[in-house]
Amino acid sequence: MTEPFFDLRTVVFCIVLIELFLSLIMILYWKRRRGYPGFGFFALSIFIFTLVHICVLLRGSIPDIISIVGTNLFTILGFLFTYEGASRFTTNKPITASWYLLIPLNCAGMMYGYYYINSLGLRTIFLSIPSCILAFQIARTFFQTREHKKDIFNWLIILNFLILAIIFFFRIIDFGVSIQQRILLESSVSNDFLFIYSLFSAIASSILFITINTDRLAQERDAQIGEIQKLAEKYDLAIKAADVGVWEMNLTTRELTLDDQTTKKLGIERDNNKKDIFSIQELIHPEDLPLVVDKIKTITTEDQEISSEHRLVNKNGEIRYHLSYARSSKSSDGPDLRLVGMSIDVTPLRQAQNSLKTTMKKLSMLSSITRHDILNCTTVIKLSVNLLDNDYRDPQIQKGLLTINAAEEKITNLIRFTGEYEEMGLHDPMWIDIFDILSRHAVMRLIGGIILVKPEKGVQIFVDPMIEKVLYNLIENSIRHGGEVREVSFSYQYEDLDLQIIYTDNGSGIPFEEKEKIFEKGFGKNTGMGLFLCREILALTDIRLIEDGDPGKGARFVMTVRSGFFKGEMKTGKI
Repeated sequence: MTEPFFDLRTVVFCIVLIELFLSLIMILYWKRRRGYPGFGFFALSIFIFTLVHICVLLRGSIPDIISIVGTNLFTILGFLFTYEGASRFTTNKPITASWYLLIPLNCAGMMYGYYYINSLGLRTIFLSIPSCILAFQIARTFFQTREHKKDIFNWLIILNFLILAIIFFFRIIDFGVSIQQRILLESSVSNDFLFIYSLFSAIASSILFITINTDRLAQERDAQIGEIQKLAEKYDLAIKAADVGVWEMNLTTRELTLDDQTTKKLGIERDNNKKDIFSIQELIHPEDLPLVVDKIKTITTEDQEISSEHRLVNKNGEIRYHLSYARSSKSSDGPDLRLVGMSIDVTPLRQAQNSLKTTMKKLSMLSSITRHDILNCTTVIKLSVNLLDNDYRDPQIQKGLLTINAAEEKITNLIRFTGEYEEMGLHDPMWIDIFDILSRHAVMRLIGGIILVKPEKGVQIFVDPMIEKVLYNLIENSIRHGGEVREVSFSYQYEDLDLQIIYTDNGSGIPFEEKEKIFEKGFGKNTGMGLFLCREILALTDIRLIEDGDPGKGARFVMTVRSGFFKGEMKTGKI
């Protein structure tokens, strides 16, 4: 009898060593890279197959029942984990739980073959059938989820498990033909193929699985890099189209780096052979530098935001107005904080605004002088009418003088109104607390003995500074036209996301037919300009003014401030 070509026990021993090494590599790779879902199951399956071959190697050295149970249990579990890993890796879904019923079914077949028939061949067939099915299912999973026909690594792993399925199929035939008097490690075609290919399959599967995982990671990385490049191109195009400059500052060294667009605007020629480093002292106008430095000093942690408007001086000495926005973050090359921002050149806008303000001042001065001259003339008219009134008692002349006097008063009121209206919009809106305005001496003097209920302090409204005239006018109208007014009140309430400033008095109220007329120019018992002017002032910052009180129960004026134009806290909650 010829000696077997392979010593299968030695082959199995080599398989154990190689699988231990491969499982260690797979687990370390999985821990370091994490990989895709299912990779951990596949790494664990290599180690489980190691336990299978250890049980085979120890046959005869340990009780047969232990080695047989271990071999059967770990083989099915190893293939199930491989199938689980393949399914999760390719479809991100676990296999159906019913597949795990193969474990008790196989154990039942193994126990039957061991205790009742005591046949190695029968036990091998019971083990090979589910192994063949599972190997085929693993190949089928990779085949169904292949991305394209030229994916060589997927085809290799499909081929690997198909070969395993074929080996187990022929093993079923081999042990089925001669089911009795078989030895586990005897040399035969199916045994030799199985153990030798197990060695190759463990190596091939591990390499292919790592390669597929790495290839997928590389593809996603390339896709992400492509998306990042597209996004960067869009941002670059948007920045150039908006004529915006980007800069970065190291908050520890205060070194400033500028992009090409900013340096071009400042007339700085860049040296491509070295990195241009600038300081804010050499770029920012000396008068604006302290304010900018103070704002930079407030940055102490990540994700803080600042904004600033300042003047820059380019190389030609030209002064440019810039509006900058920036956010802090950790530096990519060290522990230092950095400030990354963008700068918008608003010079044309500021120049237009300055020209407009200059023109407005000139017009205001001209109209002020004109008003003063007209009021001087009306004063002369009034004095002359008074003198004529004393000298001429004729009824016809008295009637004419009254007409002249009424016209003079109307002219005077109109001229004074133009002075008040002229002030509208001359000043920038600002954050104002109504409580502070109502606490001023002028208001308290106007109130006299009337009770004034103020709103709570801490709520600020973004409004034209002439809001003071609005509040004064409302109180004055209550005192003048409200009858026996004993109390006036200001309060806040919500209307969805908006804030309502409510003014009420306990006077006679306003008739329904006059609720809108009172805001018309020329309507009223006095000059007819007060509430018209109030509504116009509030409209500058989109605040709506209406009157909705009940006649006979007092006036009720509601000023609605839109969300974003108020801030602070109320007792009912944060604004």
